[in-house]
Amino acid sequence: MRFKKSLVTLFALIIILGGGTYVAVRHFQMVHLYELAISPDSRTAKRAIRTLGRYRGMEATDLLSKVAISPQGFIDTRQVVAIESISGRNDASALAVLSGLLQPHFDLARRAAVAAALARNPCPECVTNILHYEERLTCGTEVKEEATIGDTDDAVTRDLMAIHDHLVEDLNRALLLNSRSTLRVLSDTYGLGSSVPSAFALQVVRSLHLRSACPLVAKSKGQLLDLSQEGNIGALLKILDCPPGAN
Repeated sequence: MRFKKSLVTLFALIIILGGGTYVAVRHFQMVHLYELAISPDSRTAKRAIRTLGRYRGMEATDLLSKVAISPQGFIDTRQVVAIESISGRNDASALAVLSGLLQPHFDLARRAAVAAALARNPCPECVTNILHYEERLTCGTEVKEEATIGDTDDAVTRDLMAIHDHLVEDLNRALLLNSRSTLRVLSDTYGLGSSVPSAFALQVVRSLHLRSACPLVAKSKGQLLDLSQEGNIGALLKILDCPPGAN
């Protein structure tokens, strides 16, 4: 009996040690792939990112995110490859990190890749960054590619504008995909439903044709401080085809 107990204990130790070895080896493999992913050789880097993307778990996701948001001046598309890899992992927390790239000063390729990822994956935590980006566009903030348009020909300019237009369409799809969070942020941050709704909030509701916003739009209409907005809000209620009680 004592011998059997010793065998069981031995087997348990072997399993524990084997498991620990596997975890350690896996960790070092992923770290090595990350180091290759930020190496100077573009082809090697992209191959490493795709391989790293086949690893499951938070550590692999975090390493992919480090590549995607790295401030290093990569001149290839490795960061786009990393973003696309994260997009397929169904990880809202990782997508929320990527949504921080929705800033006009970041390169268009990464912004477009993030927008495409958000259009396909629910991410309530991303809505604040999406709306902040769109608000900055509304205010006329110049995006990075606009600074180079004067140095490019008309065909390149049209291509850049088309990519950015598609980016905004993807962001709008993401706002609809996360409509509850969109309404919450429009209410909490941009005053929808209050006596002083921002013009931006009303514009978002109109462009998304967000009928679920009808109660908030009607609430603003009923308590407006600036009566000059009453006509615009009334028109918006009609455009949204809100129920009679909302008008």
